Amino acid sequence: MFSTLDSFFGEEETPKKAPVRTKKRETRPAYEPVDLSGGPVIDGRPVKEIIRQRRAQMLIHSCIYYELDDNIVSDHRWQRWADELEQLQREYPDCCAIEFFDAEFANWTGATGNHLPHRHPWVFEKSRKILDYHRQEKGDGVVP
Repeated sequence: MFSTLDSFFGEEETPKKAPVRTKKRETRPAYEPVDLSGGPVIDGRPVKEIIRQRRAQMLIHSCIYYELDDNIVSDHRWQRWADELEQLQREYPDCCAIEFFDAEFANWTGATGNHLPHRHPWVFEKSRKILDYHRQEKGDGVVP
């Protein structure tokens, strides 16, 4: 089969390259801003804007917890945000299509953030920046 170990590791023979298959990209990256105005408003803020903020918080703080092995908000605060997001998405289903991780939050219950896309480039980079800022500016304590 192979005359030497070198040929096994490709030193003597050039292996054929497999065709590169690219995944079809979404029309808009998850982090690009979209118009969140219009629709219902709570305390002067569009519901879509609040949903986007809570989704970002769930993504970032879950990434910090599960991927970066740290936390900067208490479990109680995270759960309050998770419950608020669940309630908003249940009460305002027409406000959930905001082109910001819509599929990942389609059946959001607030039970855990373990299944969220922590390694998505936008999520991971934002999480690292926020954790670095927290460590530099605020010390190592957890925000209650």
